[in-house]
Amino acid sequence: MKKIMSLVLAMVMVCSLSVTAFAADQTGTTTLTANIPNAATPSYRINIPADMTLEYGNTGNQTIGDVYVTDVTGCDTVSVQIPYTDLVNKSDSTDTIPLILYARGIEMKKDGTEKNTGACPTLYNKTLAGSYGFDANGYATLSCEAMVSDWSGATAGATYKAVVTFQFFSS
Repeated sequence: MKKIMSLVLAMVMVCSLSVTAFAADQTGTTTLTANIPNAATPSYRINIPADMTLEYGNTGNQTIGDVYVTDVTGCDTVSVQIPYTDLVNKSDSTDTIPLILYARGIEMKKDGTEKNTGACPTLYNKTLAGSYGFDANGYATLSCEAMVSDWSGATAGATYKAVVTFQFFSS
């Protein structure tokens, strides 16, 4: 039994010894893989005011309604630009009445930017939640108003229309 045990131990010792091989000028590579999840598709709900009729002769601000956004996912901000046109006579497109649009009390340019800053009003900003006019959920409401300061150029019996477009951007 001692002989068998000695033989087994000798075999284990021989098997545990490794041969070191030195090779010159060899290379090897490792491939690293990183799986990036798909970006969340931005989504949100918007409220846009209904069509309305301006009161002829009223030279003050006339409330159009509120624009707001809710249920925002997949983005940190939602901004809105509001390009619009002057009031245009439906029968004669050369006959116009100047219109001024306000959003959140800021005069808008017809190209949709703010008159003074050129920035888009922000309806949702995750980083500013609870401040700068945002509620605790990070939402803001744009109260929109239209103003015609001079109705004197209006053609009697004509119908004038202006188009106000709400364009939303997320990032």
